Amino acid sequence: MFLNCGSRNETPETSGAAHFLEHLHFKGTSKRRREQLELDVENMGGQLNAYTSRENTSYSLNVFNNNVPEALEILGDMLLNSTYENSYLATERNTIYAELLETQKEQMEALVEHAHFNVL
Repeated sequence: MFLNCGSRNETPETSGAAHFLEHLHFKGTSKRRREQLELDVENMGGQLNAYTSRENTSYSLNVFNNNVPEALEILGDMLLNSTYENSYLATERNTIYAELLETQKEQMEALVEHAHFNVL
């Protein structure tokens, strides 16, 4: 599932929102708590992943052919029914900040980010 909501669509005030929401979508929905979401994916032998880029946010769930309908339901549930509990906000803020610090250690990554920021 590709969503047209990458960092290119953000303003300085909303910078990081797409990436933050990507993380929060893994924390549970009105139908599934985080633990149940993980269990449902594991029980199918699936692998759930996501990333945010400048152009989009992508969510993928790799499963066997016979589990595609259930996988689509899970992805839809994550994207349409996520719950954003306060307890996860601080945790994910810290996680994303740690990711940012790691990215800044990579010279090419830091250079690209700096160049992009200065173009805006």
